[in-house]
Amino acid sequence: MGQLRFVAPCREHLAERTAEFAYMAGLEGIPWPCRCRQTGNNRADVELIVERSVAESGNLYLPWRTKDAGELMLSTASLMERQHPYRLVVELARGTLNRVRNQLADWQLVGLQAPAELEERIGSACRQLANIVIEKDPHAASRASEELINESLAAGEHLAREYSRQMLAIRRQDSSASRVLAGGRLPCRPLLDSEDAFVRKYWNSVSLSFPWRTIESSPGKFDWELCDRQVKWCTEQGLRIVSGPLVSLTRNHLPDWLFLWEEDFENLQQKILHFVRAVVNRYRGLVHVWNSLAGMNVPGALAITEEQRLRLAVVSIDELRKHDSATPVLVTVDQPWGEYLTSESLELSPLHFADALQRADLGLAGIGLEWNVGYWPGGTLPRDSLEVSRQLDRWSLLGLPLVVFVTLPSSGTVDESARLSPQAICEGTVPPSGQSQRDGAERLLPLALAKPFVQGVFWNQLSDQETPDCAHGGLFDGSGQAKPVCEFWQSWYTSHLT
Repeated sequence: MGQLRFVAPCREHLAERTAEFAYMAGLEGIPWPCRCRQTGNNRADVELIVERSVAESGNLYLPWRTKDAGELMLSTASLMERQHPYRLVVELARGTLNRVRNQLADWQLVGLQAPAELEERIGSACRQLANIVIEKDPHAASRASEELINESLAAGEHLAREYSRQMLAIRRQDSSASRVLAGGRLPCRPLLDSEDAFVRKYWNSVSLSFPWRTIESSPGKFDWELCDRQVKWCTEQGLRIVSGPLVSLTRNHLPDWLFLWEEDFENLQQKILHFVRAVVNRYRGLVHVWNSLAGMNVPGALAITEEQRLRLAVVSIDELRKHDSATPVLVTVDQPWGEYLTSESLELSPLHFADALQRADLGLAGIGLEWNVGYWPGGTLPRDSLEVSRQLDRWSLLGLPLVVFVTLPSSGTVDESARLSPQAICEGTVPPSGQSQRDGAERLLPLALAKPFVQGVFWNQLSDQETPDCAHGGLFDGSGQAKPVCEFWQSWYTSHLT
């Protein structure tokens, strides 16, 4: 078994749950199964020990409490195993600065014009790192490394903003941005006046759920009233409809009676295909995109194997295609960084799961990425803008358009009604708030739209009023008041999508 050791003076920047969140990954960024443990206390140095079954060099990823952006997943550069422990903060500083330098070089190769002050800022950081590496006092090196991490992150955000600005200018010139699907998930209830006005003016599309649990609460008895009403309303407003997911293995999607077939996979599969067939035949020609399935890359509420989930995914898409060969079909994956792989015994990463479906020649038109950012478990740990950009670029290698489904929290308080994540991660110097939700949207949405292969951006939750998947993730609060993120969405939509 391979082992890497890291030591750092105990500081407030190291999260209490570091060992739970930390993992190792190779060049592709796919987590390896590993076991992390943390030793030390407030009066001693902290030592983080990472054990894994592979012995090759890799990057350590862990949560770090930054000065301005709250808790972020940072990574070291690629490290090999050795007898002596690494200085954790120094390696995080090296890794963070290394990502900024490499990204600047990559973007300059494709024509990015970097401001002179940004290049000087990065050059100064490189000189600072050289002094840290030769510093003999570990505490002084750690203090200087903390400063360098903050400076590198700030330079990275500056670089990402400049990239987004220049790329969005190009997309505006060729009008490709105006064709991007932009909207959110429509709740299963009448809209409040404030919500209705917002949707009509600042969405061009909706993500419309077809919850099996509601439609077929008893076997063979379908209730289409709600879905019919929503499809009609969207059509009247001229909104493009991304429907689904048709297949999801979450408890809130599946009808209770389906679990009677949990140990009979063949019958279970037939029940699922019967539902897919019924929905497609009813709404064929009325929807613009089928979101055929979501979250099949992660274990769900049904006790079935990874191979069975992949098989269900293939036959479900094939069944959809038999009854509607014209409407584009998406497959949405959950937790695209694959953090769950550190503790789950699975063969396929999220990217490899999607690649397997694409290679099955099912006629996929795109890939959806589910980003419930800042929620754990079941969500995506927070990352800086350059890491988000790098992940989007990885997914673009599949050669399919991407559609991003986003949730960001506006509070760290518990919401017991939330079906997937009742509380956002609240550790760190910047707890979730309405302002942090807006700040996160300001970083993520322009960057996603700047990528020419991103063809859709959807907010997963319109309001906190309905029973949410993730706590406090709506654009509106429970009383129908717009959160600060709405103001940003309006300016972003008006500037780039109209």
